Amino acid sequence: MKTLCFEDVMFLSPMDEESFFTRLGKIKCVSAVLGVGNEIRVSIKSPVSKVDLRELLAVSYRYETDMTQLQCLMTKASESWFFGNKDAYWYARVFG
Repeated sequence: MKTLCFEDVMFLSPMDEESFFTRLGKIKCVSAVLGVGNEIRVSIKSPVSKVDLRELLAVSYRYETDMTQLQCLMTKASESWFFGNKDAYWYARVFG
């Protein structure tokens, strides 16, 4: 199991915060979400489908978290789409 760590996430309102946690909870590969201090730890179980990865990219992009950690979710099945998609809105934030 892998763990993503979102630090200092800025929520704009209570409903924005609720939306963040609700959205993570709907992603099939997310097995747990835990707030610890200024961190939100997201446990990821395998396999991570392309749909799951797209959702994690969207949440991470929207809440401006460290997206480089999403590199660990790349698989052979997602490599050409994930790493090979240099024009994607999230590519520079993930692969710099």
